[in-house]
Parts: sequence; C-alpha cells; structure tokens
Amino acid sequence: MFLEDCMLEAEIHEYFRREIQEAGYAGCTFRRSFNTVEITVRVAEPALVQGDNHERIHQIEAVIAQRLSLPLNNVTIFCDKIIARGLAAEVLADQLKLKIEKQTPIRQAAMFVIKSALRAGAAGCEVAISGKLRQQRANCQKYRDGQIISAGKPGKDFIDRAVRGIPLKQGIIGIEIKVYNPKMKDQFGRQLVMPDKVEINE
Repeated sequence: MFLEDCMLEAEIHEYFRREIQEAGYAGCTFRRSFNTVEITVRVAEPALVQGDNHERIHQIEAVIAQRLSLPLNNVTIFCDKIIARGLAAEVLADQLKLKIEKQTPIRQAAMFVIKSALRAGAAGCEVAISGKLRQQRANCQKYRDGQIISAGKPGKDFIDRAVRGIPLKQGIIGIEIKVYNPKMKDQFGRQLVMPDKVEINE
C-alpha cells in the first residue's frame, strides 16, 4: 500500500509539473486520510493555478479525484506562494531549460541561474549539464558558486534538487540543479539546524 501511495504521489507530481509549469511549480505535499486528500502545491504565481473564479483549480481537483477514484469534494488543493523563487530548484530548472531551448550559451545560462539563487539568499548553488553540448561525444559540465552539502542527512534536508531532460536536435540534454538553503524548514515549519552548529551563550 505504501509503495502504491508513493507511485501515485510521483504521478501527481509529474502531472502538476506539466500542467502548472507556467505558474512556477516547485513541488507539492500530500495529506491523506481514509477517503480524503489534501494537496498543497508550492507555486510562484497562485493566481495562475486558481484561474478565474477558481475554475482551473476545480478542474485540476476533478482530474486528480478521478485518478484516485474519489468523489470530487474529497480532493482539495491549496496554493502556497513561493516568496523567493531563487531558492526553489524546480523553478530554476525550468528557467534553465527555457534558456537552453532558446540556444543561450551553456555557461551564461548556468551562471544566470546560480546568481539568481545566491541573490535570493542561498548559501550555494550547483548546476550540472550533461549530454552532447558542443562536441560529438557527450560530457558533463558543472558550475558552482558558494557551498554545497553532498553527504549525510544534511545533504537531503538542506539541499533542494531538481532534474530536467531537454530534447534537442543532437539528443537529450540532462540538467540537475542543487540549491543549498541554510534557512530550510521541516514539514512542521521549524527551522532546521546543521548538526555541527555550535552556539556559545555568554
């Protein structure tokens, strides 16, 4: 049952990523009870998700209710507005994807995304781009500024990740973005603290 729930959540996440990409979709959380589902979507522009007179959000609720085999009134979607777009890896990944599709030079596009993250308050940002970029053989280029945590539980808690595949003439270009947000909060809204942080009270 747990595996089925995870697969459904992944499927719905992918649906949101395609359906409300223009709203700056950056992820969602689920709360499920016996026969009701509450979904909170993190977006930069909630008005684009809601639509005129909340018509669009009701249409999305109807699609998800049908997929989950639930009555329409048992699915509720809430919008959580993203205050700092530069801290949302999903939003940055969509920006980078758009720039690459417009044939912006790779380094210029990557540095634009990294600077956007740092201006928003990130402690570090890393962009990895792989595939046939200029040469005949595929390779991987990485661009980084600031700090990035790679190991242990902090590497999961403090790093926001996003992955995209971009179909181009020469093949698929893969991009991965990591954003280190030092002010990351848990699901209850509490500030996360690095395990090695030491405070000295005078």
